[in-house]
Amino acid sequence: MSTFLTYYRNPEFYKAKFGKEPKKWNIEMIHDLWLRAKKRDEKYSQEFCSYINEIVAEIPADERGSHRVYFKHKRSYNEDDFHYYSLKYDHLFKTYSYSTNQFKIETRDDKLASIIQGKPFEMGQKLYDLEQLCSRKSHYVKHIMWELIQDQLRKKFKNTRPSKAFTIELGSNKYTIICDDIYSYYYKFDLIESTIDPVTIDTQI
Repeated sequence: MSTFLTYYRNPEFYKAKFGKEPKKWNIEMIHDLWLRAKKRDEKYSQEFCSYINEIVAEIPADERGSHRVYFKHKRSYNEDDFHYYSLKYDHLFKTYSYSTNQFKIETRDDKLASIIQGKPFEMGQKLYDLEQLCSRKSHYVKHIMWELIQDQLRKKFKNTRPSKAFTIELGSNKYTIICDDIYSYYYKFDLIESTIDPVTIDTQI
């Protein structure tokens, strides 16, 4: 996937580096790659969120309702370069949100001697490692796929007017396409990742 994202838009770089033409990708192949990437992203995202729940159950909240755990960036060469996650329950979204900040060491006695040997650091470092596994690669793949699909749709409807909503098939999957303005000279489409489920209403009233 990394090779695809690196060289898809710059095939000349691939040829210069490897001495051969890059793989030719069509919409169906990119769609399969996107499904695999999305499944992987969802798996790691779920693991990350589940571990946040473990942390808030293990680490007590401070007076502001935040659960703080600490970590170090893997590429940091400064032994005092510590950061922390601040996890706090969001009542609006009914889930935990988080922010990261640098931990500022004020004195030599404040070098996290107790923290780096305990749960707040162990759990914070694991959360950091899990976050590194999370990525948005599936979104980048989808963006490329969607550009190609829209090009095909505009060619198809070059001399005809599309419906406001219709479905397309990619492999064994069906997707709903919404046309923003069917009376426009330049059609803009939106892709819904699943077909629209029918809704039953009472027609006898």
